[in-house]
Amino acid sequence: MKTIKKMPLNLAKTIKKKRVAAYVRVSKDTDRMHHSIGAQISYYNRLIQSKATWDFAGIYSDEGISGTSRENREGFNRLIADADAGKIDIILTKSISRFARNTVDLLNTIRHLREIGVEVRFEKENLSTMGSDGEFWITILASFAEAEVQSLRRNVKWGIRKKFKEGLLHGSGQIYGYHWENGSYVIVPDEAEVVRLIFANYLAGISAEKTARQLTDKGIKGFRGGDFDEASIRGMLSNITYTGNLLLQKTFFTDDIEHKKVKNNGELPMYYVENNHEPIIDMDTFNKVQERIAARREELYFRDPSIPVYPFTGKIICGRCGRRYVRCGRDGWWCSGKKYYKKCDGRNLNEKMLEKITDGLDFTEIIVSGDKLHISLQDGQNVTKKYISTARQDYWSDIENVEKHRRCLAKGKRGTKFTGLLKCTNCGEYFCHKRNDAKKLDYWRCKGARKPMKCSQWNLKTALLDELIPSTDGIERVDVSDGVLAINYDNGTRREVRWKEE
Repeated sequence: MKTIKKMPLNLAKTIKKKRVAAYVRVSKDTDRMHHSIGAQISYYNRLIQSKATWDFAGIYSDEGISGTSRENREGFNRLIADADAGKIDIILTKSISRFARNTVDLLNTIRHLREIGVEVRFEKENLSTMGSDGEFWITILASFAEAEVQSLRRNVKWGIRKKFKEGLLHGSGQIYGYHWENGSYVIVPDEAEVVRLIFANYLAGISAEKTARQLTDKGIKGFRGGDFDEASIRGMLSNITYTGNLLLQKTFFTDDIEHKKVKNNGELPMYYVENNHEPIIDMDTFNKVQERIAARREELYFRDPSIPVYPFTGKIICGRCGRRYVRCGRDGWWCSGKKYYKKCDGRNLNEKMLEKITDGLDFTEIIVSGDKLHISLQDGQNVTKKYISTARQDYWSDIENVEKHRRCLAKGKRGTKFTGLLKCTNCGEYFCHKRNDAKKLDYWRCKGARKPMKCSQWNLKTALLDELIPSTDGIERVDVSDGVLAINYDNGTRREVRWKEE
């Protein structure tokens, strides 16, 4: 006779735990919103860890960031990158509007996640991207969310433009030289003297760069507590507010979804308000400065003796954005679109390398395209040269430079003990020190992570580095990669330590 025996089901072996992450976002960076995002993080922490069949895969967040675009949403972009890396199975989020307010971005993202097997669950709408009719309802609701933000922004724009028509400033409009009091500008005497010095210097033939260095040497700080630089000085020289008048709607935002701030070149009306507040600079002085600025712009080689001229001035053009290169520091050349507008990732050039490449060439123009330099010659011919920079290697191969660097570190003049040691394996850039005393943050970040450059988003806390590398004596370089610090010593040895970003 047959014997049938029922075998117990071993759930621990048959059920594979799902790796679950959550995404939270608030669009306004206020105390109330900070409380809101903290509550969301606590909620998802408890929810995920309370499920026996779920493994906690992290919580990703963005604060004070709009959901109409993926740009600047570091938390969201890290979430997608980790999903692509196979670290996440399910993503939880409060609602469709928290995930994205742009219908096209939303659909592209959820379709991509569905293709790689990652499910997104929207709690408020009770929808899942893996459901049979999930995409249909998500599309409908996302369209409503997009329309809502468009309507809100149109209402805000209408209110702002109504104030402009009445000659009223929108917001406080704080600038150096004034403070905002009872709805009007009031002169700050010490700062007003600095403003007058800046205008006087410019009319005396002293460049914005020299004025910035002069103020820095005197220990005079800018509006937000940092040092004055060339860009801030030039901005002040063109600001009509110092004459006691206002020019309203000098900039505007594009459409309600892209929402990019651009200069008003006549697309919208501007409003000129005379005698709005007490002036720091008289109108005659201001007009003379504007005339000189206009004259300099018309001169290709900046013939004004207060601005230095170099062999490459006005001759290097970025192949990506079409803007000209400008000189940075002692021997660097950057695309002006990258330096001033942060809208280009054109290659940085070293002047010594350029001199080697163009040695003996009577050139009129150089177009930079990646690592290629397309050089136009005076006789009409064109040559193409490959740009290979050995400037960094040349600098560090000089023992005097190495010793100088170490002496600066020993005296505490160059940041902390990790300055110049941490090198990114993704892009080859070094890490720079970042501090935010208000948020009690002290960390290191790869220079290549700054927009518009593309690189890792790793943040190495200084406390973690101190724990992993107590002493930097004898260390030549630390190569940073995902989860590994490769420590290279002066004697040629190398060791690796594991690290994990909190």
